[in-house]
Amino acid sequence: MLTNTVIFSTESFKLWALQTKKIVPQNVIIFTNDHWGDGGMYLQQSLYSGDTPISILKKFAIENFDSKFLIFSTVFNLATEFLECPNIRIMYWGPDAFRDNRNTHLLRSPESTKNMESTYHWIMLCMMMREHRILAMLFLLGQNLHHSGLIKANQPTRLTSQDSIDRYLELFGIKYMSAEVTDSPRSHIYQTGFELVRNNQGFESNCRHDYSPDNGKNFDALRPFYRNSLIEIIVETLFFQETGLVSEKFVNCIYGFNFFIALASSGYVDHLRQLEFDVFDDIIDHGYDRITDPYVRLESAINSNRKILEDKKFAQEQWIKCQTRMQYNYEFLVKKFNDSSKYIVGNTLNLTVWANKQMIIHNQDLDKIPTPP
Repeated sequence: MLTNTVIFSTESFKLWALQTKKIVPQNVIIFTNDHWGDGGMYLQQSLYSGDTPISILKKFAIENFDSKFLIFSTVFNLATEFLECPNIRIMYWGPDAFRDNRNTHLLRSPESTKNMESTYHWIMLCMMMREHRILAMLFLLGQNLHHSGLIKANQPTRLTSQDSIDRYLELFGIKYMSAEVTDSPRSHIYQTGFELVRNNQGFESNCRHDYSPDNGKNFDALRPFYRNSLIEIIVETLFFQETGLVSEKFVNCIYGFNFFIALASSGYVDHLRQLEFDVFDDIIDHGYDRITDPYVRLESAINSNRKILEDKKFAQEQWIKCQTRMQYNYEFLVKKFNDSSKYIVGNTLNLTVWANKQMIIHNQDLDKIPTPP
């Protein structure tokens, strides 16, 4: 009979893997809402230093080939990362939006009333300036779309009005994207956008002290932006990866009663359809969601929806028609939250009871373990 080790976060797994290295044959079960692939999540003083959590898990599973690893993950399509590891099984556990105990939206009301006199009618909210968020900002600015919308973003403090776009990328640590920005069919658009960024124009700077680890509190701070907008360009956590993540950014948009255009992994919108959310296909052209080239996907997401981004009156007419559908999405999301609340990451008591019942008491084969509610 195999013993069982139950772990409740990616960080806990990494520390355990570092300390344990070789293990006796056992079942290793990991519950996590982490996206696994962030290259910045390194183990300090580790044999695996420089690797991502995914590569750490692969190496550990290969070295411990006689053990089984079952990962309950909020990342969809994560199994594609482990095709060469037959002793790793990925069980999709539902969106990060439902499993993360930082998403305290249930304690709050939605923002369903709109200010139709607002000077903008779409928003893009960026706190951590990941690569695709920088590209999206440059692309939107480069086509003068900021005149109808509001972009919230961070500016490198060391950027001067004399710096080049290469210097801009270097300050964000993404110099490797120079080829896309300087030598692609979109380069002239990025360059035009950068001229505005370099002079601190076309976007509004974030106030980092307003940020809270409690995502519900963050939504409260963002209410004015949702009250003044009808559409959100959601810039999700993952974009370039084949894997995808539905985070609190989607929750905020639903609570904010906005249409959305998703700058996310390919298949993100289709995944939301499968979850039975209304993605407003008759209003928003989501054809971009099927495009695997990330740069072309970003371009298509914006360009195929230019009318609703540029035409405030048109956007208002569509929003007024869809208020009941916005309400449906909100009520459906609340139901999903309530159904998942007992089994979110961080609620270790319920998860431990469930894990013990399914894996330790009965010691079932990992291939037969049911998904928790």
